Amino acid sequence: MSYRNDEDLNFLSELSNEELEPLLDLLMFDKDNKKRFTEQITSDVRYIKNTPNHSAYWDLIAEEYQRFGANSIVSLFRKGNGVTYKEILCDVCDKMKVNYNKKSKTEDIERFLLQKILVESINKMPIEQIKEISNLLELSISQYTHEALVIALQLSLRNNLFLYRQFAIITFDSIIGYGSMTVTNVFASRLLSIFAGPIGLCITGAWTILDIAGPAYRVTIPSTIMIACLR
Repeated sequence: MSYRNDEDLNFLSELSNEELEPLLDLLMFDKDNKKRFTEQITSDVRYIKNTPNHSAYWDLIAEEYQRFGANSIVSLFRKGNGVTYKEILCDVCDKMKVNYNKKSKTEDIERFLLQKILVESINKMPIEQIKEISNLLELSISQYTHEALVIALQLSLRNNLFLYRQFAIITFDSIIGYGSMTVTNVFASRLLSIFAGPIGLCITGAWTILDIAGPAYRVTIPSTIMIACLR
């Protein structure tokens, strides 16, 4: 199987080696940092010649992602090749019970997915953290409840591209556990310290529940969220 050209994945060619590395690691190694039996990147000549210049073989990374997506939604045998990012994205949203419209643009579906993660992570927070976030973001809420914070944050994210980007970075860092790799300012670092644990529990909980139904979801769920954040 070779990379199936996909306009929703071609942006990976514009990313730096540092941005691509966590996605590559997730596709190559399991949670115990052992190489996955099914990975095929490291046997490719282009990888052997160019690593760690990941941008030189970004399409191999995209191809590996498509392969896992095909395994998770059992479409490899239906089509004979990899599946599109949007198809995998919709499958992940279905599994995570995200409210979205399949006819929406890819970026909008990604936004619904990230908002779902944000809402689920807030629901796992104690009241003390809700107060801390409200004060940090200067949100006007009358009661410190999970519901009030969710509504206030959704309104803020809708009108604040910078804040939305910060939450995407925080979600990305929460998955890989690197923290300071992409968070570069005090504001974002404080948000990360609050959200990292709840977001991590939300994501790992989702793929653990699905593990019996399909182990490939341990890869497709976090890697899809990573790609959404990277965009």
